[in-house]
Amino acid sequence: MATRVALLLTAVAIASVDHLRLNIVLPSWDAKHYLYVARYGYPRTSVLSLAKPDAFFPLFPVSVRILHTLTGLPWLVLGVAVCMLGGAALVVLGAKLAESVWGPRRAGQAAVVLAAFPGSFVAGMPYADPIGLAFGAGALLLLERRRYLLAGLAAMAATLTFSLALSALLAVAAWALVARREPRALLTGAFAAAGAGVYLLYLWIHVGTPFIWSRLEAVKWHSHFGLSIHRGTLWALQSNWHAGSVVATCLVFAVVSLAVLLRSGAPSTWMVFSSVIFLVSLFDTGTWLTPRLLYAMFPAVLAMGSRLPERWTTPVVVLSTLAMCLCLCIYAPQNWVFFNP
Repeated sequence: MATRVALLLTAVAIASVDHLRLNIVLPSWDAKHYLYVARYGYPRTSVLSLAKPDAFFPLFPVSVRILHTLTGLPWLVLGVAVCMLGGAALVVLGAKLAESVWGPRRAGQAAVVLAAFPGSFVAGMPYADPIGLAFGAGALLLLERRRYLLAGLAAMAATLTFSLALSALLAVAAWALVARREPRALLTGAFAAAGAGVYLLYLWIHVGTPFIWSRLEAVKWHSHFGLSIHRGTLWALQSNWHAGSVVATCLVFAVVSLAVLLRSGAPSTWMVFSSVIFLVSLFDTGTWLTPRLLYAMFPAVLAMGSRLPERWTTPVVVLSTLAMCLCLCIYAPQNWVFFNP
């Protein structure tokens, strides 16, 4: 809770310094598209310049719309509230995951580190990530308990929330099927695929083509598989000093945290989930490694938190909270990094 208060105070400070309204600071970048969908629905057009909201999956904006219908509260307030609840759910489920491997003391420590993690600044903005990741954490927890149907339902909710969950959860289900020789993991994978499939089917009916999402990703976000010095992580490293520093720091943290996760005794499905997120950040030219994507690698963040010496926990959490607030400053509308978080 304290980290969210610090984030909101930072947003107020940014608005004051930059002479902006709070409803401009918080719904920046992707957040404005989510709030547009919540308020007006998806555009009924296949013209790419007008169809950008179609790139954003529906469960989060639909939840905001339902709450607005029930309460009449402002769209931004509801969007931020839903995201904060998603972030809190991720911390609780992360603690459950950690406790099953490292015990209650280390689990509490890992959960606090996750709550204050710099990339969790998106849990104070109208972004789908915290909700999708909370469902993803639920799927991982249920998989470890061999509750494959319930894990599939959680995975379906995750892939209805944001696209990044699809590749990670499909890989997790495939790993459980092959490495554990557990046929019921097919059920989890099928439900994970169904979540994204339902949205693409809706787009087919609504717009006239199921490929509008992939076309938007390719044309508007330049999303292609491969390494490129003109797009993606390699480009971000050399784009400017500030951006390069952020991405380089994230790259080091990602590699170290994956190594820690591998040696931590955690279930292999956690490693698969985090590794796929990392590989997407490297090989998708439409994205790059940022604090937001490190947050999506939450099992690796939990592993790092669980391995901290106890005397370091408080200083690390304080510094991490400050870095989280700095991330909001970096990615605010009048920023000095100049690219999407």
